[in-house]
Amino acid sequence: MFCTKCGEQIPEGNRFCTKCGSPVEPMDVKDEADKPEQPEQQVQPTTPVQPIKPAPPVYKADHVNVKTADKKKSSKGPIIGIIAGVILLGVIAAGIFILLGLRKTEVDLAKYLEVECEGYNGFGRVEAHFDQDKFVKDYKDKLKPNKKLKSMIKEYDDLDDLADGADIKFSKGKDVARLFAMIYAANGEFEENEKLTSDTLENGDVLIYKWNFETKEMNEEDALEFAKKAFNVRLVTSDVEVEVSDLEDIEVFDAFKDLEVEFNGMAPNANASISKYPSDTNLDYSISNNTDLSNGDKVTVTASYWGGEDEYAKEYKRIPESTTKEFTVEGLDEYVTDVSSIKAEDLNPLSSICRDKIVSEVADQRQDFLSVDSINFDSAYLLTAKNKNNSYKNKIVMIFKVTLKCSSSKHGTEYYSYFTNFAFKNAVRTGNGDIIVDDSYPDTAYDSVNFEYDADNRGWGQSFWLKGYENYDRMFNDAFTRNVDEFKYEQIDVPSEAGSGGGSVSKSDFFDEPDDESSEGTGDYIFPTSSIDALTKSDLEGLTADECRYARNEIYARHGRMFDDEELQAYFNAKDWYVGTVKPKDFKESVLSQVEKDNINLITDYEKKQGYR
Repeated sequence: MFCTKCGEQIPEGNRFCTKCGSPVEPMDVKDEADKPEQPEQQVQPTTPVQPIKPAPPVYKADHVNVKTADKKKSSKGPIIGIIAGVILLGVIAAGIFILLGLRKTEVDLAKYLEVECEGYNGFGRVEAHFDQDKFVKDYKDKLKPNKKLKSMIKEYDDLDDLADGADIKFSKGKDVARLFAMIYAANGEFEENEKLTSDTLENGDVLIYKWNFETKEMNEEDALEFAKKAFNVRLVTSDVEVEVSDLEDIEVFDAFKDLEVEFNGMAPNANASISKYPSDTNLDYSISNNTDLSNGDKVTVTASYWGGEDEYAKEYKRIPESTTKEFTVEGLDEYVTDVSSIKAEDLNPLSSICRDKIVSEVADQRQDFLSVDSINFDSAYLLTAKNKNNSYKNKIVMIFKVTLKCSSSKHGTEYYSYFTNFAFKNAVRTGNGDIIVDDSYPDTAYDSVNFEYDADNRGWGQSFWLKGYENYDRMFNDAFTRNVDEFKYEQIDVPSEAGSGGGSVSKSDFFDEPDDESSEGTGDYIFPTSSIDALTKSDLEGLTADECRYARNEIYARHGRMFDDEELQAYFNAKDWYVGTVKPKDFKESVLSQVEKDNINLITDYEKKQGYR
């Protein structure tokens, strides 16, 4: 039905026009009945007719009037539009919600880092503090953690322990923010800096504060990824540059200017003490690590404030440049234990004592025909005690070759040679560098040697005894190898002329040519003097392979060395002079003199050239 005034279609049942408000005039039933009826069309029965599908409806623009009286305007169009609009708004809102949900909350920890400079210019220090309370206040509602945050934390023992210890309630936003700060803001520190370490910062110094996001079980990369997944957070923090400022200037002084340290006692058991204190510093002084000292050790003196540093600075308007100072131990007397520290000049005073003793002993024989022809320094050794409780901490042993001259008008002149040694006990290196011993009378040789001389040519000689040995090797055994369980011995590396006092002669001058190779002390050797005289190539010419082998090993045998080779051991056991005391595995090459080492090398080279080796 349409309004008769404005033409607007009026829904059925309405009594007024929805547009102009005019009353609706009902159609006369009679008029409706008077309409002529349309005649029915006849259909041929033999030809079936397919039904015609109705054409799709045509939607017209709004406000277009359709004047066909028997058609009604559809009311579904506006409803569909409204529904579509609502759906579109929902989709947009959902998209916005999803985008907001995917966006990570950004956190810049640097905004909450507080740095405070303390102390004085040149003696400053800094302290960094993360304001956790402010961070929690700002982020307690901003952090949107994963719903499974608690279980994710439990996957890492260190984080789980942290949460338990801090009594974290995962349902509370402030606790979640606090946990985040404990994980990601607690491990930062200033980059290593010498001034920072020593508290000597100055105004203008620049420090770098570096964040550390690593945990015990995650490296930094994994920890940042964990922040995204567990807390929905993206950290944008970078290192923080801090400039030191506002440090007050103050006077600086040397707190140790007039302080003196004194060292007393014998190394390595000396001690140190403060012998003089500064008078006007108003500081307390103490000394540490000041016992059981040797030369070269360090002791530390510490200056302490009676109160605190700040109190001291405020009261005296100054501050020490340093509160600790090291002092080097020096000038102590110490037992000689290092063979390399002994020089030739150290032996000269000892040599003079030895020479005087030899001359005195010969003079005590009271024989007019007997005199000292020469005293020749041979070698020196340092013996150091293996047991610290040994009453003798060391010994310096000096060996000499003495030649005596026996001369009378009735019998002529004869020469006798022997070896002797002297041992100086507890040798000490004094603070001024000299070597002293506990007394001026050294230990002498254990054994004695006997000589006879027929001064009046009566057919029998007069005997006299002197401290020493006809056999060098037996002397060496008594002085060194028999005491290896108590002392370590090392040869002192000095020239053979050292300790001679200017009166030495060639070693070869001390040996009379043997009349018979079978004579005692010579005939049992391939080379009787190879321990003190340098061999030459001509000495080796014509030697057989066995003779070379014996000659080389008799140098070792003189020192009491034993041999694994049974044949070689039997060879030396048959010698009167041989005393085997040192097992092959215990023998030290250091007991050999340089002359002996050179002789061994010379024989070895000769053996190779001859094809013996």
